[in-house]
Amino acid sequence: MMTTRSCMPSRRFSGGLTHLDEDGHTITGFDNLDIGLKYQFLRSPAHEAVAAVAVLWEVGGTGRSASGAESFDTVRPALLVGKGLSDVPERLALLRPLAITASLGAEVPVGDRSAALAWGAVVEYSLPYLDAFVQPTRLPPPLNQFVPLVEVDLRTDVEGRLAGRTRGTVNPGVVWTSDLLQIGAEVVIPIDAQSDHGLGARAFFRIPLEAIFGERAGRPIVGRP
Repeated sequence: MMTTRSCMPSRRFSGGLTHLDEDGHTITGFDNLDIGLKYQFLRSPAHEAVAAVAVLWEVGGTGRSASGAESFDTVRPALLVGKGLSDVPERLALLRPLAITASLGAEVPVGDRSAALAWGAVVEYSLPYLDAFVQPTRLPPPLNQFVPLVEVDLRTDVEGRLAGRTRGTVNPGVVWTSDLLQIGAEVVIPIDAQSDHGLGARAFFRIPLEAIFGERAGRPIVGRP
């Protein structure tokens, strides 16, 4: 059973760079700026379980429209849950590096546009966790720092003539992790022809704010860490 903790809101600023290559034409541009707030209301270290609510504001017009950035604002409230498998029986110890996260929320564009239900999940297997807490992998660096994963990202229209239609992608990939940096890449596979045409790929890198600003960057707005 998950246990409650003190109020732990946190904030987030993010963006992205999109590169499209289709029919011999290439377009590169920044995505819209995202500003978010997350409130973690449940946490159980013993069971590696967490739950939070979040709201993300995509600021329309801050990215390049030619690469897919919308001109209008979108608000995205969501419920986020996560569970690691550290508490499985010893005979299933090799499953302990598995972790599952899921989200259920909405995409609410500002103005006269249709809203959608946004939902998905990520399943990952952490080789660093396996090496540190289950059994030595005997893999040399950097191979022992990879986290294979599969992400499912779906949207279901809830208004208009397309109400009930689900579109989205399944994205297998891998993330390389260190104390100061994360680098990841995924193959983007549409679930049907209505979702997109052909395969895609995307990559990212993340630098934790703690690596730049120290421990102050990771503290909650109110409450104790």
